[in-house]
Amino acid sequence: MSDTEQQIKDLVIEKLAEHIGVEKEDINLDDSFVDDLHLNTIEITDFLQKLSEHEIVIDESEFENIDTVQDLIEYILSQPGVI
Repeated sequence: MSDTEQQIKDLVIEKLAEHIGVEKEDINLDDSFVDDLHLNTIEITDFLQKLSEHEIVIDESEFENIDTVQDLIEYILSQPGVI
């Protein structure tokens, strides 16, 4: 895993943990945002807003194709200019 990949992973997990009020260690890469972390549409939108504060912009319509924490990290890394 490159430094950039690790930084993105750490950032996503840190911000998600803060957002839902759990320890970072409690979030697994294969956790589903809806089924495992129990986020609703409003909470997901708020979380995406938090990521945008770090210049990670994800359109809500794109998020429909993202199920797990790992899916989100892979999506971010696939965007031009990230790596």
